[in-house]
Amino acid sequence: MSARCRIGRASFDVSVLEKDVFRPEPPMSSPTFSILLKIFPPKGFAFYKAKDAEEMEFLGYPIDVWPVDPDLAGDQAAYLKVRGIPRAHAQDVFENLKTCLRIAAVGMGFGVQPKQGDLNFVEGELVDGGQPIAFEGEKAPGILDGSVMHVNGFDGRNLLHCLNEASGSPAFENREAGARLDLALEIYESVEFEATANARFVSLTSIVEILAEPRKRPQACLDVIDRAMAEMDRLVATSDGETKEALNRMRDSASMNWKNESINSSVKRLAIEASEAAGDEDPRAFGREATRLYGIRSKLVHRGESVSEGDLSAMRKLVNRLLKHAVGL
Repeated sequence: MSARCRIGRASFDVSVLEKDVFRPEPPMSSPTFSILLKIFPPKGFAFYKAKDAEEMEFLGYPIDVWPVDPDLAGDQAAYLKVRGIPRAHAQDVFENLKTCLRIAAVGMGFGVQPKQGDLNFVEGELVDGGQPIAFEGEKAPGILDGSVMHVNGFDGRNLLHCLNEASGSPAFENREAGARLDLALEIYESVEFEATANARFVSLTSIVEILAEPRKRPQACLDVIDRAMAEMDRLVATSDGETKEALNRMRDSASMNWKNESINSSVKRLAIEASEAAGDEDPRAFGREATRLYGIRSKLVHRGESVSEGDLSAMRKLVNRLLKHAVGL
């Protein structure tokens, strides 16, 4: 074909073949990385392959769940794989993924434990997937082979849906300011990995205690307590020996504990608030059930009375409802 070329003020025709027309190379894009995080389900949960799974995203990056052959790994596990991440963002995505796994546990009703360790950037074709890793490109030969899994009979894509839901939750957006909530989620993530029903129940009640932060009593109650403390001060001044020590201990306890509502009252109030937010018909009945379940803790811890499977199941539901309210799901 014929074309006109201009160099400075000179102009002339050139004939070129279309196949030889110069086309500038597109600008080189920066390489992207994939993150591989091994996760473990609770005992009795297994990973199964499924077909025709739609591609999903986490914080704008493609994410998949890949099963691990239990004959090779020795346990039921899977990998979370997030792709297409600029290297500069990989560490942040990794930290956010771990945070959202804890919140996603609330949506699923059970936690999966990620492999502990720092994110390691690796090179080469042989990749050790035992630790959290980031590698250039998308394929880590020798580790990944499969499709999206099923978890204990329901579609493993539920985990990815819950991760997406978690990434948009108020708990994730305010993650820097929620130390108590983060601790509650950390414990919840590992509850189903406890060996016995009693251990799981104690872990669940500790979550209730973390969430049920006691509030100040009404002013009328505070006025009564102040008068009582003033009377104790008068008696301390006129007493001695064991009586004086007992009054001092009583006054110290009053100053620390009396002015705040009891833990049972806090648990009941928290349960009622969560039940109201969920639109239940009888939130006060849920509050009464919460205090009943929390009372079982004393029988277990102080008397050694084992919990029933029914009470454990009810406590699971209570804690899940409280956490859903707390994280905004």
